[in-house]
Amino acid sequence: MSKPRRILFWLLAACLLLTNVSASSAQVKGSVRLADNVAKYVGSGLFEWTIFIRADERWLGQVSYVVYTLHPTFPNPVRTVRERGRGPYAFALSDYARAEFDIGILIVLKNGSSFEEQYHLNLIEKSKENNQSRSTTPSTAPNTRRAPPQQRRKP
Repeated sequence: MSKPRRILFWLLAACLLLTNVSASSAQVKGSVRLADNVAKYVGSGLFEWTIFIRADERWLGQVSYVVYTLHPTFPNPVRTVRERGRGPYAFALSDYARAEFDIGILIVLKNGSSFEEQYHLNLIEKSKENNQSRSTTPSTAPNTRRAPPQQRRKP
């Protein structure tokens, strides 16, 4: 992300916080992080992942839709999510990949304002029982082989 865009992002985030549209549950090490992801290794070097927006209910109520820009190797790399969904995974998008990559995120609020951020998709799977991690091996393209159609789920 270019420096002017990064500055704009932080100014918009600060304005949201100052106008009581709090993203307090998205506070990570003193900075606002609105996107997060989960990933699960499914075999043969392939990971199933879900990216989503993490914030408190009041802030999520202000979001109209989210546009995710995936790596260009994905079919239809620009994807719009208009459904908030249920539970902790708001405006979630799921797919499969072999390697980590950066995702562009455009968050559009109901009042018409919007802001962008870059998010690095993390393909580390954490075990709940023993807190161990499994990571992917690097690859040149994150989407070199798709999961078979019977394994794919619609987001």
